[in-house]
Amino acid sequence: MNSIDELKINCSHCTFLNIIKKESMNIENFCLMCGNLVYKPDDTILVQISEAEKRKIMIQENFKKAYDAIPSSFIPSNMIYLNTKIRNNEMTSEVRFLIDTGAQVSVLPLDVAKGLNVDNLIDESYNGELKGVGNDVIMGRIHYLEVELPFGTIPCSFTICKNPNMVPILGIDMMQHMGIVLDFVKRKIIFATNQTENMVDM
Repeated sequence: MNSIDELKINCSHCTFLNIIKKESMNIENFCLMCGNLVYKPDDTILVQISEAEKRKIMIQENFKKAYDAIPSSFIPSNMIYLNTKIRNNEMTSEVRFLIDTGAQVSVLPLDVAKGLNVDNLIDESYNGELKGVGNDVIMGRIHYLEVELPFGTIPCSFTICKNPNMVPILGIDMMQHMGIVLDFVKRKIIFATNQTENMVDM
């Protein structure tokens, strides 16, 4: 059964493809090419059609409820990024972090670390494998980098991964360190550090 609106059945005699509409599913249907019987309704098929029809109605009603109550669910959500600068001695470079509440650790790709000229700080004794939605090779860890935000500088540490296609990630470890609160109503990222609150736009 291709849908609850029609059946597509090849005739066993001439192989002609017959399309049987829903309004004809309660009666016998004969091949339009050779005239042989191609479809005979039985209780099993009729029950399947009835159940499929009920399910279609339930899905339509469920869709309408969602459209009325949570229309935002039909709009693709934007990922949340944080624009920062990372300082290394006299050099400051812009880095855009993806805020990922599902990531246990904060990550810098190796090529970004090289671009920041901080790859000499990688502690390779922390190498291994990163597992999650996908796997990656951990090259090591940089224990201390100064991340510059609009309201000040916060020291952070990062796991360094090999995958050049990975974006820099701010995970739960550094989010907790920064005291980050995500306010989806005001579309603000709140930083509750040093008994003060600072905000930037999502």
